[in-house]
Amino acid sequence: MATYSVRDIKGITSEVATCDKCGRVLEQAVIVGPLYVGPDCAAKLVQKSRSVVSAAADAAEVRRQRDLSAAKQREADRQAYERRKLDWFQTNYGADNLDTAVEKSGKDWEVVFGEWWAWENSGHS
Repeated sequence: MATYSVRDIKGITSEVATCDKCGRVLEQAVIVGPLYVGPDCAAKLVQKSRSVVSAAADAAEVRRQRDLSAAKQREADRQAYERRKLDWFQTNYGADNLDTAVEKSGKDWEVVFGEWWAWENSGHS
């Protein structure tokens, strides 16, 4: 089995039922690299005490949850942006996208895109 350091501890999860190293049933697993292991096996993998592993896992979990929350927010922002864009094309051109708006209007795509971009950046939302 590969060797790992404390930096390889990625967090804690309750989603995994067995240890990837010893097969023991777990209530909570420590994520070490690609492995889901119990705290004793995690300590052996990183060659540190269980308390060091626990502290590192807790800190890593805080970072993992923060990153997960940021990713969810980015996705929500992207979806809101796509909804605004679709609403604008439907309201102004009866179209679902730039290509259809160009087709329906007979305008160059630069013109239609410029109109939408100006609206998007006008502080409307």
